[in-house]
Amino acid sequence: SLLRLKLDNVQEVNGGSYQFSYNTTMLPRKNSFARDYWGFYNGKLTNISLVPNPVEFNRPEFGDNGNNKNADLNYARAGILEEIRYPTGGKVTFDYELNEFDKNQMPSFPSSNQIVQGAGLRVKSIKHFDNGAVTPISKIVYNYEGGKLISPLQLIRQVPYRMLTGTVDLGRRLYLYDYNLTVLSSNGIFSSNPLSSINGVGYSRVTKSNVDENRSSGKTVMEFNNDVDEYNYSIGNRVLECSVPTVKSISKPENGSVKSTKIFNEANVLLRKIDNEYSISSSSIYYGARIFSYGNSYFVSVPSPPELMYETHFLVGYYPIFDVKTNLTRVIETDYFNGIDSVKLTTLNSYDDLNRRTEVWKAAADGALTRLIYTYPVNSPDNSPALQEMINRNRISDVVRVSTMHKGSKTPTFVQIDNRVKEFVLSGDKIVQSKNTINYFDGNGQTYSPAITTYDFYDPLNSTLLQYTTENKLTNALIWGYKGLYVIADVKNASASQVAYTSFEDEGRGNWSYSGTPVSFMNQKGYLLNGSSIAKNGLDNTKTFIVSYFSSGNSAVVNGLSGKAGITANGRTYYEHIISGTSNITISGDVIIDELRLYPEGALMTTFTYDPLIGMTSQTDSKGQTTYYEYDGFQRLKNVKDQNGNILKNSTYHYKP
Repeated sequence: SLLRLKLDNVQEVNGGSYQFSYNTTMLPRKNSFARDYWGFYNGKLTNISLVPNPVEFNRPEFGDNGNNKNADLNYARAGILEEIRYPTGGKVTFDYELNEFDKNQMPSFPSSNQIVQGAGLRVKSIKHFDNGAVTPISKIVYNYEGGKLISPLQLIRQVPYRMLTGTVDLGRRLYLYDYNLTVLSSNGIFSSNPLSSINGVGYSRVTKSNVDENRSSGKTVMEFNNDVDEYNYSIGNRVLECSVPTVKSISKPENGSVKSTKIFNEANVLLRKIDNEYSISSSSIYYGARIFSYGNSYFVSVPSPPELMYETHFLVGYYPIFDVKTNLTRVIETDYFNGIDSVKLTTLNSYDDLNRRTEVWKAAADGALTRLIYTYPVNSPDNSPALQEMINRNRISDVVRVSTMHKGSKTPTFVQIDNRVKEFVLSGDKIVQSKNTINYFDGNGQTYSPAITTYDFYDPLNSTLLQYTTENKLTNALIWGYKGLYVIADVKNASASQVAYTSFEDEGRGNWSYSGTPVSFMNQKGYLLNGSSIAKNGLDNTKTFIVSYFSSGNSAVVNGLSGKAGITANGRTYYEHIISGTSNITISGDVIIDELRLYPEGALMTTFTYDPLIGMTSQTDSKGQTTYYEYDGFQRLKNVKDQNGNILKNSTYHYKP
C-alpha cells in the first residue's frame, strides 16, 4: 500500500487550529526494495531485491544485480514533518540533513570517502516565524561533530569453510575441500537489541547556535560520551556467518551521557562551563547463545563395509548479557567573567555497590567544603519494624537520613550543621512516614531547636495522610477526594476529626453523612436539601464551629438556626453559621447548597475541586473567595476567573508578544 497515516491538524474547542505540513515526496509501497543500506527510502525503484550489489563491493564475479542502496537526502525526507502552524498564525519549520559518521564503523562500505552519509536524518535547523512574516524571528542551527554508527554494520564478509566428503566407489576415496565463502547481508552481519545503546548515529559534540532576527544570541556546545557498541562471540573450531547482537561497553560511560557543556554569549565569549565525570558499575555477566544449523558430510569408519554418513552440524554464537550503570561522580561548574575563570564549584558524588549515592562533597572557590552523608534502610541506626519491612520489600533506596557537615575559614575542621531524619511506620499494609526531624547543631556538636514535623495518622484504606503537626506545634488536617487522588481541603489549626467538606463534585462525602445524589447547580453540582439532611457527628462540644456553604436562595437550617448571608455571585449566596455547645451538626431546608464546609473557630480552611487528569478547577480560600480555572482543548491553563466570572489572567500559547 502507498497509504500512510499522518496527523494533518488539531482543532481546539475554541476554534483554534494547529496545522502540520510534511515533505510532499511520496513514499513507495511498504514492501518496496528502494531502500538504502540502513532501511530508509532512497528513490531507487528499479532495485530488484534488498541484497547489496556485489559490483559496488568490488566483487564483479558475483554479477551485477543492478541494486543501488546508497542514501539520498531528497528521498530520505519523504513524508517527514517540515512545518507546524499555530492558531495565532505563527509557524515553526524544520530543515534536515543526512547523518554523517566515521567509515570505520562500516569498513566494507563501498564509498572511498572516510565520512559516510546515511543512517537516517538529523535536524539541521529550526526556524520560528511571526504571523505572515517571511524572515524568521529566531533560528536554531545545529552543528554535529564526531559522528559514529553505534551499532557496526558489516555488509560483506569472507569466511573459510572446510568440507569432508567421499565417493562410494572401489577406491573408497575421501576428499577434503577448502572454500572461501563470501556472504552478502542486506541488514548487516550483526543485529541490534535491547542490550545495545542505539541502532543509529551518535555524536561526540553538538553545537546549538541561537540566531534572533539574523543576529547571534549565543550558543551552547555539548560534548557526549560516544562509543561504538562491541561484539564478541565464539564459534568453536569453525568460522561461518553468524548474526549476534552488539552490546554496549562494559567499561565506558553510557552513550549520550554529557561530558561537558559550554555556554557562550553573542560575542562568542565563554560564560559558563560544566564538566562531568562518571564511574561505571556493571552487573554480573551472563551469556546468551544463537544456534545455527548447516549440513555437512563426512566419512565414518565402521565395521566393514565403511559407510558415508551425513549429519547436521550446528554453529553456536555466544554473546554477553549484562547491564551498566553510569554514575555521575564529579561536576565542576565554572563561571567566567570577561573570559577569565572567576567562580568554580566542584561537586563529588560517592556511591555504594547498589549505585546509591552515599556522600556528596561540594568545594567552593574559597576552599569551603560541604559534605552530605546519606543513610538508607539497610545501614540506618533505626531498627524499627517499618524499616525492616522496607528491606523485606526491597525498598532499599529510600533515603532515611541526611547529615550535613561543613568546613570553612572559620571552622578549619568539619563540624556538623544539621541532621535530617525520616521515620516510618506501618499503616495497614503500607509503609508511611511518621515523622520528619531536622536537628540543627551549634558548632560544638550540640543540637538546638530541632524542627519536628509529625505525620499523625493516615486513612486505613488508601494510606492518604489525614493529619500532621508542624514544627511550631500547629495541627493541620487534610481531606481527600476523587478516590483518594487529590486533596480537596487543607485545614490549618484543626484536627482531622473536627472538619468536613464536600463540593458534591465526586462520590466522596468528605466526612459528611448524607444519602441521595447531587443535582446540577450553576454548571456544577450541589445538593438538594428538600426532604433530606446532612449530618456530622462526634465533634468536640467545647469548641465553636463554623458551617458555611453557597445556597441557591435562602439560608439552610443548621441545628435549627438560620445563617448569616454574605456575598451573592453568579446566582449563589454565601451563608455562614456559628455553632457551639454540641457534638452533632444537622443541616436541612429546601434549597440547593454547594461547597459545604465545617471547621473549628480559629481554623483556616482552603478547599479545591478538580477535573481529574487535567487540573484544579476551583479554589476557595479561608474567606470564602473562589477562584476558577479553565483549560483549553490541550488541557493547558487558559483562564483564571474570580467568583463573578471576571477574567483575572489569560494565557495564550505559541504567541510572540
